[in-house]
Amino acid sequence: MGWRYINIIPFVRENDFIPLERFLNIGIKLPNTMNENYSNVNIGFVTKIDNNTISTRVESLIDTIKKQEALLLDLDFNMTKKLDYSKINEYLENAHLKTRELFEQIITNDYRNYLKGDKI
Repeated sequence: MGWRYINIIPFVRENDFIPLERFLNIGIKLPNTMNENYSNVNIGFVTKIDNNTISTRVESLIDTIKKQEALLLDLDFNMTKKLDYSKINEYLENAHLKTRELFEQIITNDYRNYLKGDKI
């Protein structure tokens, strides 16, 4: 059983780079000879949460017709234990809660304000 949350985050490049840090609290430790001026982003990882897994994917996208770029934020929570069908509602609530907690931790306050209608 799983719970999936997908968010498309439109952005405008800053000095030809993706302003990842304005939207997401995701960091990658890079060697000192590299910088965090991203031209393209494609990150994926799977982590354990309470004996379940959550797959996280961040990818830069472009709509070639509208010339609009965006970041894809894809959170996919998966239960990895044997299910008791009488507890499906409990499982769904837990999956939603864990995915929501991760989403709230990943997004920046700038993006949170954007979701409320403010401009970045």
